[in-house]
Order: sequence, then structure tokens, then C-alpha cells
Amino acid sequence: MKTKVLIIALTITAMFSVFVMADDNSGDNPGDVVVNPWESVFQTTEVQSTTEEVTTQEETTEPPATSARVKVTIDDKDYSVARDGQLVLSNDTNYGFIMNGKYYKKGETVTVSENTVISTVDQIDVDMSQNGAAICLDGRDGIKFKCNMVIKNKLGQDITKEALKCSGFSWGMLIVPNSNRVDDNLTAIKTKKLGGVNLLNSNVRDDDSFYCGIINVKPNNYKREYIARGYIKLTYGNGLSQYVYASRTSLPRSIVEVADTIAQNGYVGLNPNEKTIVDDYRTAE
Repeated sequence: MKTKVLIIALTITAMFSVFVMADDNSGDNPGDVVVNPWESVFQTTEVQSTTEEVTTQEETTEPPATSARVKVTIDDKDYSVARDGQLVLSNDTNYGFIMNGKYYKKGETVTVSENTVISTVDQIDVDMSQNGAAICLDGRDGIKFKCNMVIKNKLGQDITKEALKCSGFSWGMLIVPNSNRVDDNLTAIKTKKLGGVNLLNSNVRDDDSFYCGIINVKPNNYKREYIARGYIKLTYGNGLSQYVYASRTSLPRSIVEVADTIAQNGYVGLNPNEKTIVDDYRTAE
């Protein structure tokens, strides 16, 4: 029977309990936001594998449990691989691979001891909503921003929900005063230097979006504009990580600006007490 060498040849290279959206749906409860300790941004390093390439036979039927071979499914393609054989994940995807709930980088060697499904991670899109600012109406004086995420495999299939369950994926947001911004390339390191915050969020909405924000804003900062930039952080088994940042920052927004928009839209969905809070923000000195 004809055999071929398999080198996995796929390219992988809230915190606010009561918010009112100015241009989004109201009543969202995205969950708690945790401030992440400052950390450096590491770049992933390629590791040369010394593992021998695994000779495999392509097969479409699932091997029986007692077989010396197991089935490995990569996206939509099946392979028959020797049980406990080692596979070298190739470099022909943009990011990496997801296997058994863990994230692996390109070129990494993995051992397969049972039938296994592997997904390529080829596209990661992070985008800040341009109409997603909200303010806090429960007395904690805050503002938050919305970020959207889409992750796809080599075939262009949406694997966002699978990826966000993976231990190597985390997501968060950088928020800084707009007056401190020097350019649109806001990074984790720059955020610390600019007096901003780096927030990590463990919650995600059904539409694969999330919110992060700041609370206890002082009254003299109600008119101060803030900008935000979301990110997905990829962490490898060796502890190194890389950030995939949103392609654009949010629009600059202040608590007063959002309050004005709420008033202009007729205070939709607000009770009298919440309406009073909005008006207090609008008249802040």
C-alpha cells in the first residue's frame, strides 16, 4: 500500500452591572473585569524540531480502538497515524494549531495517542466597535467599550467559540486618556507609559464580543475622552506569548459625550433615577 510522509502541512505561523449603551443594546452584563499586572510583550520564537517525520497512510475510516494507528483530523482532512507517533506541526498557516483544548505554535512537535481533531488558526480579526461606548448608571461613574472577535481556520471556517475555550487564548483591552495618545499603535507596553490600564476579560457574549471599562472616574474627568484597543493574547506551552491587536482603536468617548447621546435619543429604557444620573453627567463642570 502506498504511503506518504505527513508533516502537518497547513499554514499556522464589566464589570458594569448597570450600563446604558449610547449606540448599542442596553442592559448588558458582561461580567467582571480583572486588571492584569503589567507585563512585557514577548515574541514567539521558532524552535527547530529534531523529531523524525512520521510516515503515515492517508485513510478515511476511523481506526478501531485496539488498532496500532489512530485517526488525526486536521480541519476537514483525515489521516491515519501510528499510535503514540510524533507529528511536526508545519509552518503553512498564519498562527498555530488547537489540539485537545491547547494552543500550539507552528513547528511544534506533538504526540498523538488517540483519535484527535486538530484545528488550524489562520485568521484572527479583532475590531473595536465604533458605536460601542457605554456609561455606568449605578453610582460607580464609569465608561466601557465594546470589542468584536472572529477567528477562522485555514478553510475560512469560523472557529471563534472553539478557540476562546482553548487555554492558550485570552482577551482584553487597553484604555488610555485620548489626550495622552501619541499614535494609533497602542500596545500593552505603551499603555503603561501613557497612564492607561490593561484589562483582561474572561467573559464573552453570544456574538463573540466583550466589554472592558473603567470605574470610579472622578467628576473632573467626566469630560475627558478615552480610547480603547482590544486584543487577543496567544500563550504557548513554553510560556511565551504574542498579542493580536484590533486593527483600529475605538472612537474617543467621554462620559459626558455618551450621556448627551442618551439624552438626545430620548433616555430610552431609563427609569427616573437613571435619567437624573445622566443629566448630572451632562452638567458636570
